[in-house]
Amino acid sequence: MNKPFLDWVEKAEEDYRTAEKMIKSKPSAYNVVCFHGQQCMEKYLKSILALNGLLIERTHALDYLCNKIISAVPQLAFYQDDLSKADAFAVQVRYPGHNADKNDAMKIFKLTKALRKIIRLYLGLKEKKK
Repeated sequence: MNKPFLDWVEKAEEDYRTAEKMIKSKPSAYNVVCFHGQQCMEKYLKSILALNGLLIERTHALDYLCNKIISAVPQLAFYQDDLSKADAFAVQVRYPGHNADKNDAMKIFKLTKALRKIIRLYLGLKEKKK
């Protein structure tokens, strides 16, 4: 596997670990879960672009990125609508006036886990033992 691919996976895993810790934290950190969940998904989608030598654009649009790789990973089609909705958490929750709630955090984390599992399977990456 090429170096850019590994860099994207490593960054995606950092975001995943953060979201995973924050979903369990007390007090809750729903904005952090949603932001890092979205970032994890974005970076995993970009890892497939990197693996295939495709251009990685500066975008947070998960549905756009998904469309670029859907032929390689057709299982992602099932999640396209949810990915489009998750785009709101790339930027908005970082600023006052836009807050995620428990329902948002649970949905985003569930989506993140599902997408991560599909992409890791596609990439032939084993799940890390805890």
